[in-house]
Amino acid sequence: MRQLRVCFVAGTLGQGGAERQLFYMLRVLKDAGADPVVLALTSGEFWENHIRALGIPIEWVGRHASKLARLWAITAAVLRWKPQLIQSQHAYTNPYATAAGRGLRVPVIAAVRNDFVSEIKGDGAAARRWGYRHAGVVAANSKAALRAALSSGIPRGALRLLPNVVDVAEFSCPERAPRAPVHILSVGRLAPQKRHDRFLRTLAELRKVSATPFRATVMGAGPEQAALEGLAASLGLLPEMVRIAEPSAQMMQVYRDADVFALTSDHEGTPNVVLEAMAAGLPVVSTTVGDATDIIRDGETGFLVSNDDESALVNRLSQLVNSPQLRYDMGLRARRHIDENFSLGRLPGYLNELYEIALA
Repeated sequence: MRQLRVCFVAGTLGQGGAERQLFYMLRVLKDAGADPVVLALTSGEFWENHIRALGIPIEWVGRHASKLARLWAITAAVLRWKPQLIQSQHAYTNPYATAAGRGLRVPVIAAVRNDFVSEIKGDGAAARRWGYRHAGVVAANSKAALRAALSSGIPRGALRLLPNVVDVAEFSCPERAPRAPVHILSVGRLAPQKRHDRFLRTLAELRKVSATPFRATVMGAGPEQAALEGLAASLGLLPEMVRIAEPSAQMMQVYRDADVFALTSDHEGTPNVVLEAMAAGLPVVSTTVGDATDIIRDGETGFLVSNDDESALVNRLSQLVNSPQLRYDMGLRARRHIDENFSLGRLPGYLNELYEIALA
């Protein structure tokens, strides 16, 4: 990867999982002697200073709302930077990256950051489908998304897996002493996909059956905040039992302060928050979404439950809340599993293979 010029097109540099993975890739590329640049549709967000601190330039190409104006800005930037490769980081930036690459004859890697099915629906779906079909390589972060993309007609030869990783060294694994109330954490954008409403209803039921007191934090921001606050109030969870909080810049400390992690989404790719929680030594209860089923070994490093089985969520959370030893043992195994299978040290190999295919 030495001296390779890669131009990343990012929709946002906010505090999300795709953006953390972008930072990891940029760090690995810089360490390998590559020459990456970031074209971003937003400016002044969380990861911007971290990326600039690596010595990597960021160019804002989203000052105009017009999609055509943004495409022109991206194309002009690619002309100036003269990369050997364009890599999109979000589903909605794939059409920009693909159009610029095809126009300038630069190889393009499109990104699947979720389950693929949700990424080819809704506003702009036609453009996103076009971006996928005409990119040279489509890199998905989950096996489930690869299967969905293949079944939708994306050629098998274009599909590649680019797994999410986590810098395990950043996430300490404290020896959590038994305490009450037990702290249950859920992290994710306050949007329909994440089904925080399911989490809140589960907590209301858990309160009826748990012999151990507990409290919970929902950490995230998004369009459903008011609705979720209203639901929590109607369930009698606010303010003593549940806190709905804005994302923190100190996520390592957030994980340290928790005892159990819960993910109740309807669909995901490879959920970064599960990797991070397990790296921090937390047992995880998750719905069977995306590659959560590959990350979590059911009954060993956490629990997996069907999306529509809220009673199973209650039962599994109850087991963990009521058993400090189970939490401790599962958390240690979770940390070890992530260190051995999803660590940052694997990323250079993944990128080398991906770029060799894209540039062939």
